Amino acid sequence: MTDYQRQLVTDNHNLIYRFLQKEKLNMEDWYDLAAIGMCKAAKTFNEGTSKFSTYAFKCMFNEVYSEKRKELNKRTIPEGKILYYNTEYEDGSGNKVEFIEKIQSDYNVESDCIHKVTLKNAFNKIKEKHKPIISLFLQGYKQVEIMKIVGCSQPQVSRVMKRFVDEYVRC
Repeated sequence: MTDYQRQLVTDNHNLIYRFLQKEKLNMEDWYDLAAIGMCKAAKTFNEGTSKFSTYAFKCMFNEVYSEKRKELNKRTIPEGKILYYNTEYEDGSGNKVEFIEKIQSDYNVESDCIHKVTLKNAFNKIKEKHKPIISLFLQGYKQVEIMKIVGCSQPQVSRVMKRFVDEYVRC
């Protein structure tokens, strides 16, 4: 964080307590996540858009409630009902077998994971203004459709996609 961003967090530190109080959240349980939200707000704040306090409240809200959603999702499937790939069980002849050994598939999980990480790294390296174009492309839109949605020329869409593919190859 820059000195200015640190100063923003220091000057507005009481917003964390106000946010937790307003949302009726326990200080001990949620202070850390609200503080992370405050720091993210300081890092991404644009002075021309709104007051810092308004923006910080939104960032803290997003941080805290994304964690709450994660906790809620953990409770939707009881732990005893989750079947992990490395779970061992006895087959019909009494031998212990891992579940993954019984799944027949040509799908290469490792290759897919590497592809996704490389794609994410390439996406993070491109300019912010080009991300909507690449995002639409990755969702399956054609260049002409992207051009109409984003409001730029088809050759511009093509150049941005070429830069993205080049970045992907470099990653």
